[in-house]
Amino acid sequence: PSAGILSSEAALFAAAAFYLGGYSASAYLTLKSANPDAFGEVQRACYELLSRPSMIKSTRILALVDAVRRGNLGVIQEQRQQATEMERSALQVGPDEWVGWCLLRRMLAKFEATNIRAVLPDGEEEFWNPLVRSLLNRDPPAWDFFPSQIDAIRSGLLGGETTFSIQMPTGAGKTALSETLLFYHLTKRPADAAILLVPYRSLAAELRGSLVKRLRHMGVQVRCAYGGTVPTAEEGRDLAGTRAIVATPEALSGLLNADPDFFAKVSLVVCDEGHLLDGAARGVGLELLLSRMRVREGGPPKFVFVSAIVPNIEEINAWLGGTDKTVVRSEYRPALADFAVLRGAGQRSGAVVNLELHPQDATSRFVIERFLSHDDFRYRNPSTGRWNTYRSGSVKAQAVAAARKALPMGAVAIFAANKQGNQGAVGLAEELLSQLSNSMPLRKPSEFIREAAMLQAAVEYFALEYGISWIGTRMLADGAALHHGDIPQESREVIESLVRKGNVSLVICTNTLAEGVNLPIRTLVLYSVKRMGPDGATTNLLARDIKNLVGRAGRAGVTTKGLVICANESQWPLVAPVAMQRTGERVAGALLQLMDRLSSALSQLSITL
Repeated sequence: PSAGILSSEAALFAAAAFYLGGYSASAYLTLKSANPDAFGEVQRACYELLSRPSMIKSTRILALVDAVRRGNLGVIQEQRQQATEMERSALQVGPDEWVGWCLLRRMLAKFEATNIRAVLPDGEEEFWNPLVRSLLNRDPPAWDFFPSQIDAIRSGLLGGETTFSIQMPTGAGKTALSETLLFYHLTKRPADAAILLVPYRSLAAELRGSLVKRLRHMGVQVRCAYGGTVPTAEEGRDLAGTRAIVATPEALSGLLNADPDFFAKVSLVVCDEGHLLDGAARGVGLELLLSRMRVREGGPPKFVFVSAIVPNIEEINAWLGGTDKTVVRSEYRPALADFAVLRGAGQRSGAVVNLELHPQDATSRFVIERFLSHDDFRYRNPSTGRWNTYRSGSVKAQAVAAARKALPMGAVAIFAANKQGNQGAVGLAEELLSQLSNSMPLRKPSEFIREAAMLQAAVEYFALEYGISWIGTRMLADGAALHHGDIPQESREVIESLVRKGNVSLVICTNTLAEGVNLPIRTLVLYSVKRMGPDGATTNLLARDIKNLVGRAGRAGVTTKGLVICANESQWPLVAPVAMQRTGERVAGALLQLMDRLSSALSQLSITL
């Protein structure tokens, strides 16, 4: 009888399947626990091509990486041809030898087509050296592009002055694509300037520590601006020497007013998360800004409109000056997401809660019975020594408990549509602290802290700023975090850094975190997708907004899959269309809606606008 396949070999075959299917980030993850010393020479080359280790031992892979670094694509072609010849001759040696060379030949053929030099226009030119060095020096290094990025680059995005619109899912590489575009545009046009518009301060702050730093290392002078509408002295200083600005619309409006000469030099505007065009006050500001640029004296800049969720992106592209040939759509996601819903079972409400996976698909639907039960909520009263059962019948209690059960798989976010109140993020935070005060068997966020000293420093900072009794401070002390728009920007950045570095494993948030910042979230628990207004009336979140939310579950290079759990089964009908990949609502533009309302109000007074 066969002894089976060694675990490292099995991991290599699984990783090869991921890679050849277009999921290079999942291939990298699959090999993280494999033992490289278990491989022979050919398999070692396959392993290093997929796992991208910091110390490469295979002479073949060293030659490949050097070829990409120097722009000598002929070396990669020669390697693939050699592997083809070795594959033929290996048939005479034996199956193990042949399988190794077969794998390597197929992976080299793919690498030949998708490596960064092969995809970039005139990719062998020295012009690209700063960008290529930046990509290769990352951890892990970026040797190739995702299919979504390849589609955009090969469509002609980088060259010319024509406006483009790009629709690709969250996590499909929009940031790296923007970075490539900014480098190309500004290096080709040394007298021009460019703008990257982002909707939230949190996203601008994240890019300050990633994209902005990398572009500066490439020799492009970039700065961030995400304060108010009036620029600070630092933000307004020496715009003449600035080549690019990463800014929120309100901050950019103030800067353009402060320095009209800089405005005149802008020849590229990248608009990220562009679906917020019809987002109430924020949408009005964004639309006014884009409209102002469209009618600029001297002509409009090149716009690149980017969104994961706009179904009528062709209309917006045409409005910004694009053509039918300059819309790029991609459904590729490097880390897919599964959907699930909590469903009560048993005679009493909340007695047992099952987890139904893939509820949107009758062919693959299955149930994890007793996902939550009385046993999960039992604890011993320290005063009496008796066993008690925690109240577990509410959606809130079950949402928090489900999040705690998911912690061993990776970081978890619980989303609430509202900030304050018993049904908002603050209410969820109170529920978490209430559960943690009892010694139930559910896992605790504090069990998954990577660097206790870093977390403790943050707890001390929050205690000084807001007091030890503030709920956000108490959350951090337990290894969890609260994140919403009323928390000052500097403090939110501290929280985001803790999550990014793995020192906070559970975060309770509103859309300030869930709709902008890229964090390593493995599981997203949707507590509620209905927003309550000041008058108590509720409104459903749009399907496209839910789609943007769930895109945060599963991040390339961190996990091969994400999980989205709908905690309130009565709200599953709102989530189901997203799970089934149905088209969301069209974007109309907040300014147009405002003008329609104004015209209607004036007409009632017999006044024509």
